[in-house]
Order: sequence, then structure tokens, then C-alpha cells
Amino acid sequence: MTSDGFVLLYGADPTARSDGGSVRARMLHQALEPFGVTTLFPASGGALLPVGSRRKALKQRYAPLPVRRKALLGEMAARLAQLGPRYVLSASHLFTPVALSHAGPDVWVDHFDRWGPFGRREADARRGAARAAVLAQARLWERRERRERARYRIATTASFADAQALSEAVWLPNPVRQVAAGLRPPEGRRAGFLANFAYWPNRDAYSLLVTTWLPVLRRQGWDVVVAGYDAESLDPVDGVRNMGTVEDVADFYGQVDVTLAPVRLGGGMKVKVVESLAHGRPALVTPHAADGLPPSLLPHLVIASDPPADLERAIASLDPGTTEGLRPFQPEQFEEGVRVMAARLMEAAR
Repeated sequence: MTSDGFVLLYGADPTARSDGGSVRARMLHQALEPFGVTTLFPASGGALLPVGSRRKALKQRYAPLPVRRKALLGEMAARLAQLGPRYVLSASHLFTPVALSHAGPDVWVDHFDRWGPFGRREADARRGAARAAVLAQARLWERRERRERARYRIATTASFADAQALSEAVWLPNPVRQVAAGLRPPEGRRAGFLANFAYWPNRDAYSLLVTTWLPVLRRQGWDVVVAGYDAESLDPVDGVRNMGTVEDVADFYGQVDVTLAPVRLGGGMKVKVVESLAHGRPALVTPHAADGLPPSLLPHLVIASDPPADLERAIASLDPGTTEGLRPFQPEQFEEGVRVMAARLMEAAR
């Protein structure tokens, strides 16, 4: 990469992980290759706390949002200075101060999530000292978002709602390849939940599914299937068939008539909801799971805090037509959007 190109900052090696943020970072890198790009991440991998450790559990309860550690920021700043890029894309808001210190206003920040709203939802799920601690962390990130947004040129978001909330941000949704032209009429009563269960908001969603949604669905004659990364570690529950990790998501969608998104926590855009529509499967989602989606997709979803008394009838009332709202999610659209943003940054910097 020449000094005229881009450096993309991310919190961990995106090629070594399969979570949503890492996939997005890889796609950003790929789209920026014509301009020259290097992805830079901490040599330590971000020094993540061990899963299952007491320290991890305490941090998740009292400080679940990322922490800007001086040593880590210093490491990234030194390595960025060695590369000497003209433009910096921070794909982790954790490193926005590093980007600003190096490139001034010639910075682009991509928000897979916005940590302020993310933290407020976490706080709502806690009580006492934990609630107060998480709320304080959320407010800290909100102040950072406002203060730093005034200093860099371009902001993009994965969530439609986040783009509206963040000053002059551009909506850049994660791409999802469309497989079916519209919703397929259910052939049976099989409902499924596909997720990365190493991510704690999806663990919480599974808990809501088995304690609240499952009894209602079972009374209506629906079978329930779960699948996804780390699904093998979920506690078995009567009435739930666990497919485990699936190599091809088409294997999951071939097993279900409708998908479920009982999501209460987290942020950004719920990619699996869009993916469900792209495979012709309607989805039953919480209001929060629909938050990051554009209005054009909402007629294809059953949106409710709890399953409706007659899910089959609710699905039948949806708009089954061609989901034109999926057009912005096509991979070609994402790549074009990234390159337009890159050209805009370069032009503004001249």
C-alpha cells in the first residue's frame, strides 16, 4: 500500500473471526482494494478476556461496552504512523481517536453499532449498581459520539435508524444476496432461530425464546428449530431441535417456514432478518429487531413483543410480493457505496 491509500482500523483480526463486525470489516477491505488498503488490528488480538472467566462475567455485567485502553490506543497509533496512510477508515469506533490524531479530518468512521444506544438497552436489562454502571458507560459513549462526529468527514452505519440519528451519516447496510423474489407461503409449521450464539445478546434472545415464545408457538402446533455458530453449547430444551453450526445457511432455511428474532439487546442491523427475507421466509421479530431496518422491509415482517395468538394468520396478512426493499442489500450495492464514500473522502481532502 502506498502512503496515498487507506488503512482500515479494526479491533481484532477480521479473518480469524466470523461475527458480524468482522465480516463487515472484511467486506470493507475488499471494496477498498482498488484504492490501496491495509487492515490494521492489535497485535495482541485486542487482549480479549477469556470466555467463561470471572473477569469476563464481571465486565459483561458492569461494563459490557468497549473500553479505550491507553496502551492499546498507543500501540495502534505507533503502527499507524509507521504505515503513514493518507486516509484512515475506523471500522471500530474504539480507534477513532487514533484515526483523528493521524489524519485529522481525513477520516471515515464506520459504525457497525452505536455504543450509546447499545449500552442503554443493556442498562434497561439490569438493576441496582449494575444498571447505574452500564448507564454511565452508555452516556460516556454518547458524549464521545457527539464530540468526535464534529471532527471527521464521513460516517457510515449498518443500521438505517443509526444513519438517521447520527449527524449526516450515510446508510451502508451489510450485503445479503437475494435468493427468492418474494415470501414463500408456509408449507408447514416450522419456525427457526439462526444466530451466532457466542454473542451474548443472542443468548438472551434464546432465553426469551424458550421461556416466553416457545409455549405460545407449541400451543399453535409450531415446531421450533435453532442453529448457528456455537449453537451446540445451548442448553437442550424439550420442543426445540438444535441443528448446531450449519456450513450452509440454505440448510437451515430449507428446514423452516418462518424465522424468529426474539432479540432484546444489541445494536446495529439484524442481518439474519434481512437474510430470512432474501430466502423467501417471513420473520417474526421483536420491535427492537426491526429497529435498524428500512421502512420498505417492514410490510414483510410480523413485528411483536410476543408471538401473536394466531401466527399463521399474521403471516398470511403480510405483503408476499417482490421485496424491492432488498435492493440496497445486494453485494454490488455495498461495494459501490464503499467506493463512492472513498472517492468522496479523497475529493474533500484535496
